[in-house]
Amino acid sequence: MERLKEKIEALRQQGNIPALGAAILNSQKVMAIAVAGNRRADCDTPAATDDLFHIGSCTKAMTATLMARLVDAGKLRWNQTIGETFSDLRTTMHEAYYSVTLEQLLYHRGGLPEDREPDMGLQARLWALKGDRRVARRRAIALVLERPPATPPGSKMLYSNFGYMVAGAMAEQATGKSWEELMRLWLFEPLRMQRVGFGAPGSTGERPDQPRGHLGSSCTPVEPGTLFADNPPVLGPAGTVHCSLRDWARFVRLHLQLARGKASVLLKAETAAKLHADPYKQGYAMGWGVAQPEWAKGTLLIHAGSNSMWYAIAAVAPGLDRAWLIVANCGSEQARNACEQLLRRLTR
Repeated sequence: MERLKEKIEALRQQGNIPALGAAILNSQKVMAIAVAGNRRADCDTPAATDDLFHIGSCTKAMTATLMARLVDAGKLRWNQTIGETFSDLRTTMHEAYYSVTLEQLLYHRGGLPEDREPDMGLQARLWALKGDRRVARRRAIALVLERPPATPPGSKMLYSNFGYMVAGAMAEQATGKSWEELMRLWLFEPLRMQRVGFGAPGSTGERPDQPRGHLGSSCTPVEPGTLFADNPPVLGPAGTVHCSLRDWARFVRLHLQLARGKASVLLKAETAAKLHADPYKQGYAMGWGVAQPEWAKGTLLIHAGSNSMWYAIAAVAPGLDRAWLIVANCGSEQARNACEQLLRRLTR
């Protein structure tokens, strides 16, 4: 544990990051966990291993797992289309989206635009959607689906947060519950994830003594609850989860176990295999990037996430029975480089 903390602290200082943390686990337990630094750059309150960190787009693996559980339960189908799910939106929806399936959305092949560099006008309209999450998300997908696709659906991969938002709305339509409720009922509670929530840590008034996200190389703290402290809530299925390292490890350990062929009461074996498959050879499965580095002794499932104020990486190597989680409460280029360098040091 001390050696891990020393590695973290060296890179934290090098990258000028308020707090940097990591966990190493196998399919049975967390083997090591450590956090170095402070909860915010302008105070000396140390960050702790059970503190909450925003994991950004690493949320997508969770959303895909939720969809898989709902498919197993018969509440959704992989080939279920946007058109049949939202028949009342067909008058305003671009007709190219009628036949886009849930599976295509999770593989980023639904034709929705690549939006890592967001349209700020549309983003502002998404931020303006308040109130009941199901109602707001439905309005959001109506705004997105009325525009023509960026590419013919099914023709190529375009990494799209909007696609995961639409998938989340499909789950809401099928169950009558919000994506946030479904995540708690179908994922967090079965995995006994307790220190987990949505949005910037502390934004709901719970656990206010938590790390803050930081902007840019100057590491300016961003208060939770302010307008741009996180992605718009309607984009939750694409990237608004926060959690402790230990709780994130509970989720990632499930995927490590599934990838190693261990049976789980949460998912059928064929469903788990589908989550990790890359049938299009595009380097992306459902919520996971897919690579084959020699050191991993087989497939590596990996994903990074950032809302520009936090940075996180999850990497799963089934052939080694290992997984690594890395978090930082800053989204600067230096923070990203430090997280990636830490992953290299831990995996080599």
